[in-house]
Amino acid sequence: MYRFQAGERPLPGIQIERPVDRGGFGEVYAGVTDQGKQVALKWLWQHSPVELRGVRECLNFRHPHLVQIHDVRLGPQGEVWVVMEWVEGLDLASLLRQNPEGLPPGRVAQWLVQLAGALDYLHQRGGIGRAHV
Repeated sequence: MYRFQAGERPLPGIQIERPVDRGGFGEVYAGVTDQGKQVALKWLWQHSPVELRGVRECLNFRHPHLVQIHDVRLGPQGEVWVVMEWVEGLDLASLLRQNPEGLPPGRVAQWLVQLAGALDYLHQRGGIGRAHV
């Protein structure tokens, strides 16, 4: 069961459309702003000052193969929310289930090149490869 449901407004100006997924650090929801912009909302139920500083450092990163972080906000009870770009499409687990014989090597190679470009971008800006202490 997800903590928030469709129609709830955990942050001013943003309404949850539906729960999407949950993991070890929080829950992700599809949302829409009052202006009609689709966003992803991540409610962080486990966070430390170091993790929050890392997320905030990524606010100004722009790369075609990284999800854009729009904002980090506090909800009415002090809960931490990350407002991100909404990206349509299948997650990797679903894609792998649809392709039980494996993905085409050319497609995987293209993704690895894109991933390497995103990692290089982050590294050049200090987003990876250094301690956040």
